[in-house]
Amino acid sequence: MLNQGVILLVEDDPDSVLLMKKAFASAGITNPLRMVKDGDELLGYLGGTPPFENRQANPIPTMILLDLKLPRKSGFELLEWIRESKDISRAYALGANSYLVKPTSFHDLVDVVKMLKNYWLTHNQFPGLN
Repeated sequence: MLNQGVILLVEDDPDSVLLMKKAFASAGITNPLRMVKDGDELLGYLGGTPPFENRQANPIPTMILLDLKLPRKSGFELLEWIRESKDISRAYALGANSYLVKPTSFHDLVDVVKMLKNYWLTHNQFPGLN
């Protein structure tokens, strides 16, 4: 059974966003994909502050794919912020549970996205979703 939760892509490079969308399509991932382009937008999205206050349009993501080399706040700073959350369930829902290096070739990117689909979207169990 495929989890159909929102995937949030944090990426400032439009070419990388396009490649990721194509890789998801090639891997057969149909989850809604939301994008933010920097750390400030990620914090706004996760915090539900304008323009992301509408949780129906901007739900808490099932998965966050985070570029570590972002403008304003680095991916490492954002991971640190996510992990500092006091609420254990919220930290799990928002926190990084894996580290993957974005491949340089499209073929390898499709392979990684297929792996994401297989493990994180098909087999991984999230709290409260059983």
